[in-house]
Amino acid sequence: MPKTQVIRLTQRKQEHLMNRLFKGAIASAAGVALLLGGAGTFALWQDTAGLRGDAIIEAGRLEFGWETMPQAVWTINEQPIAESAVANVRFVPGDVVTMTWEDVPVIVDGDYLVAEFGVSLDGLKLNEIEDPDAKAAAIAFFEGLEHSVEIRQLILDEEDPAYDPNPDWHASTDEFELERGTNTFQVRATVVFDPDAENPTAYGAQIPLTGLGLSIKQVPHDLHTVEQDGQLPNHD
Repeated sequence: MPKTQVIRLTQRKQEHLMNRLFKGAIASAAGVALLLGGAGTFALWQDTAGLRGDAIIEAGRLEFGWETMPQAVWTINEQPIAESAVANVRFVPGDVVTMTWEDVPVIVDGDYLVAEFGVSLDGLKLNEIEDPDAKAAAIAFFEGLEHSVEIRQLILDEEDPAYDPNPDWHASTDEFELERGTNTFQVRATVVFDPDAENPTAYGAQIPLTGLGLSIKQVPHDLHTVEQDGQLPNHD
């Protein structure tokens, strides 16, 4: 076979091989473009699947049992007084008024719930008094009052290991772990008329103490403080 013919055949093989490589490169590029999503975007593969099962989550509640809330027991300077007679008393600096609710029910429908009590002044509404002199007097009177709330939890079941006939009083801001059902507390609100009050603007002022309210709110907690063994309770 002539030498020039051998060279020609070799070139043809090289051209054929390059054509196959070139076509393969185009196919590969098209495949990469398909994986990338085309149009210059980069799309990762993804999928979604519905969660199977009949589980339902439900919100609980935390509230006072107002329907069974007891009447307050009043004292002025440690002397008992009927609530209906409180309005007839004219308070002077140094007077101490206490209101005690013997059995305050707190209804809990939830788990791992920690709460603290507080004092609500929203019901006083002193700024809504229309008469400017009466409003100024009420505000001056209120500024001379110091209020506090103490709480103690009552275990009514004498068979309960935690039963204590005379539990300690706690500040309203202390935290309490609450169990499902009705938790019972004794609440004592104290209002002290500052013995050093000297503002004559407060003379004759009136403040309805019924506007002094009790509040309760949930506070954050750690799950491990609820169950000693670290296991969540079973509510099947």
